[in-house]
Amino acid sequence: MGSFLRDLRYALRMTVKSPGFAAVAVVTLALGIGATVASFTLFEAVQWNWMPYPSVDRIVSLGEAEAKEPSYLRDFSGRDYLALKEQSRSYSELAAYDWSSNGTLLAPSGPQVVSTPAVMASLFSILGARTQLGRVFTAEEEQSARAGVVVLTYEAWRKYFAGDPKVLGTTIRLDGRQRTVIGVLRQGFHFWDAEVFVPLSSDGADFQNPDRFLLDVVGRLAPGVTREQAKAELNGIIAGLQPQEPRDHHGYIGWLSPITGPAQYYERRLYLFMGAAFLVLLIACVNVANLLLARSVERQTEFAVRSALGAGRGALVRQLLTESLVLAVCGAALGGIFADWGLRALSAFADPVSANVVPESAPLTMDWRVLGFSIAVALATAVLFGAAPGWMASRIDPDRWLKSGTRSQTGSRSRMALRDALVVGEVGVALVLTAAGGLFLRSLANLQHADLGFNPSRLLTLHLGLSGPRYEKPGAVRQFYESLLEQARATPGVEAASIANQLPMTSGWQAMFTVVGGAPAHPTNLRNRGAMERDVSPNYLRFMGIRLLRGRGIGAQDTPTSRPVVVINENLARRYFGAADPVGHELMLDLKAGPSHDEKPFAAEIVGVAANVHEVGINEVEFDSIYLAFAQHPQAEAYLAVRTNGDPMEMTRVLRKVVASLDPTLPVYGLPTMQERIRKSISGDRFNAAMFTVLAVLALLLSLAGIFAVLAYTVSQRVHEIGIRMALGATAVDVLGWIVGRSIRLVLAGVLAGIVAALVIGKLLGDALYLVPTRHEGMLYGVTLHDPATLIAAAVLLAITAIAASYAPARRGTQIDPMEALRCD
Repeated sequence: MGSFLRDLRYALRMTVKSPGFAAVAVVTLALGIGATVASFTLFEAVQWNWMPYPSVDRIVSLGEAEAKEPSYLRDFSGRDYLALKEQSRSYSELAAYDWSSNGTLLAPSGPQVVSTPAVMASLFSILGARTQLGRVFTAEEEQSARAGVVVLTYEAWRKYFAGDPKVLGTTIRLDGRQRTVIGVLRQGFHFWDAEVFVPLSSDGADFQNPDRFLLDVVGRLAPGVTREQAKAELNGIIAGLQPQEPRDHHGYIGWLSPITGPAQYYERRLYLFMGAAFLVLLIACVNVANLLLARSVERQTEFAVRSALGAGRGALVRQLLTESLVLAVCGAALGGIFADWGLRALSAFADPVSANVVPESAPLTMDWRVLGFSIAVALATAVLFGAAPGWMASRIDPDRWLKSGTRSQTGSRSRMALRDALVVGEVGVALVLTAAGGLFLRSLANLQHADLGFNPSRLLTLHLGLSGPRYEKPGAVRQFYESLLEQARATPGVEAASIANQLPMTSGWQAMFTVVGGAPAHPTNLRNRGAMERDVSPNYLRFMGIRLLRGRGIGAQDTPTSRPVVVINENLARRYFGAADPVGHELMLDLKAGPSHDEKPFAAEIVGVAANVHEVGINEVEFDSIYLAFAQHPQAEAYLAVRTNGDPMEMTRVLRKVVASLDPTLPVYGLPTMQERIRKSISGDRFNAAMFTVLAVLALLLSLAGIFAVLAYTVSQRVHEIGIRMALGATAVDVLGWIVGRSIRLVLAGVLAGIVAALVIGKLLGDALYLVPTRHEGMLYGVTLHDPATLIAAAVLLAITAIAASYAPARRGTQIDPMEALRCD
């Protein structure tokens, strides 16, 4: 300990003695460490902070998956859940919840649309929820007769009730029904985007319906039970249900995973950010190692004297590592400040939700994990950039050095080779990151110019949700939307209007179907994996600018009393009918999985085929889609879309008044233009491009600084040689070419190494950066990892900027006075 303290004091003195050197080294490290800490904070926010539940690793989500296609998942029915609860022994607690719809809350500030999952009381216990005020549900309150209670999240309490502590015991109106507030959860508790919890009634109609597979199930594993054991038990229970209910469970297996929440959707990009940030840190460490190598030349006499006085190699290495540690700790401290600034800029640049990078409830805070990570990074970097200088210093021959009395050994071949290798390495890493930034920028440009399949210009969308006793009957829902559509079309400034339960870029419900009589192009007459169900008003396709390829679209003749009809998209037609004309064929539709759960399966005639559109996102899988007549299948939750003559946002106030004239209690939410929806759908891609551009720029700047430092050091150490060359007739152009030529050789070697590394990394990553159906979104669109244009552009950019960085040291070399240089030792 005493020797370490002595080394530490000496290291601090050396740092203070060379403030310029220390400042450059600390800032260089801070850039690398700051990028790494910021990316780790993003990673931590999703992996750990989003679900801060007690022993979260023991909480699992349960479901079913198709044995032949495990990526297709579904939830449980109420009957399935009861069987699971009765037969399973792997869980200390189980809970089901239903997230099938939002609710309308009449808050003091006016009608609001809130997320209202129906949950079992045991869910709060499993998740370790605690209340700020009041209590959570009891098991008895899960019965429909006593379901008139709600529990608010802390955020909903503050947002809708201004944090009023008197809210306990008050009666609120939710979906047209009176409910009593019995509790407010503590701040920091999040369960997806839930705002108001209502009890899940185990004797309700939806729970009792065996065809309603809408129950998500979570459980806490019993002590000593592993996930593998729990999954094996789940498979056994589902296998036992298949003989009893073959139609519902045949071909299904158990699905069980940690309750990771949205982490599975974000982890690919987070791992990628972390990897890229570590590469930037590696470049920073290489730069500081080069600085220390250059500095060690100036300290050769010191090292030789210390060795002659009895200091062993271990003592010299320990001393230099201690000095490196001082620089690393200072760099980590400044890097933490840089990371904090970066995260603040990130929040200002793009809301984490709209950026689709981390969920809204995941706090971007620098907590004890980030602190521990920063300390670990500081220690690792100290070893990483301090090892090479320490090793070189320990190899000094004190007798030879002290006898020479000169600096002739400063330019030893091994030392220069090591420095050159480090520069080549950092140029290669910089090329990999620059190419990555180029790929993401090109991908973003492709997304922004992609063919959407519809016309989004001057399109304003209003999202409405009808609830309460007034709209319990389909006729009342149909009448409201028909009146709304009529008044919207008559509004000045509105060119056209339409109604749909879902619009492009908004996801939606899926309808199950069977091709009546068999599908000509399908091997077996199985149900589809789920076609996107679009219930639309007449002339919707023409209104949206969706091309009609065959037959006709939904028209005014498709009324509640007419024969059910359906328009399918090109993808479904190709998959199930091949080259045959599907018009005139019938689909047996089963809409139980969606909001039309009371309907019996029915046959609908295919009357048209529409072109594909991007249903959920631009960089998404191709969905099968069907269009039904809204008049035949009215939905309480729907969109009013209007195409305006001018700026669509100028119509928002007018259209709000139109809705209020029909029902003043209805909230209107989701008022963006379609262009805004598209912009938000690629916000994650913009974030990816921005992050990699920033990291690439950092890598480029650090690598250029490394080249500059090496060349400047080379010139300073070869003053005598340059003087001799010039005395023998070399011109300034010759000296300039010699120094710049050295830069070009280093850069070309680094570029070649970077191209090889990029090709190898591309091979290792494979398709990981592209669209994965079960993960929904790809990270690259319209480009390949081995894109020649991007690699060439990155190489040219790096070469030009690197050569430019070598100009100042080269010009300094040309200004050396030969006579002064020859007088130097």
